Amino acid sequence: MPQFPTIYAGQRITSSLLTSMETLQATKLSSTSRASTTTNTDDPDLTLSLPANSSYIVDGLILFAADPAADLKIGYTVPVSGTFTWSMFGQPSTTTTTSGTVITDGQSAGSTGFMLGGVTSNAKVMTAQMKGFLTLGSTAGAFTFQWSQGTSNALATSVQAGSYLLLHRVA
Repeated sequence: MPQFPTIYAGQRITSSLLTSMETLQATKLSSTSRASTTTNTDDPDLTLSLPANSSYIVDGLILFAADPAADLKIGYTVPVSGTFTWSMFGQPSTTTTTSGTVITDGQSAGSTGFMLGGVTSNAKVMTAQMKGFLTLGSTAGAFTFQWSQGTSNALATSVQAGSYLLLHRVA
């Protein structure tokens, strides 16, 4: 498989060429909390604007705290012509302790009900690792992590500072 971008002998190295080679990143520097909502909405920090006709290997880490009665419901949005196949490595919503079963089933960009389990009255920070492959067609736009509570609860669910998305362009 060819590397992205293709660089030819004698080619002029420009700032746009170097920029296209960078790994894109979105990092949460402060936590965001949501209570009494089950409607996934955009995370204010975990979003990236992407050009049309591009493909990426996506890595991420979500740090979150949720009451086991509320949990964390996640999904991603992509531009109209985009596709995103992903898997999250984390504990299911049936979790009540900090160790146990892990879920790894595949999801797509339209999946908005993927549930991760919270423990101990939203006081324990849990982790979930994400991997995926993102392709944008003829429409540029935002790639965004969305989330809410799985079950509406007055105790807030939060996505914590230190959560991140990394996108490595491959085409």
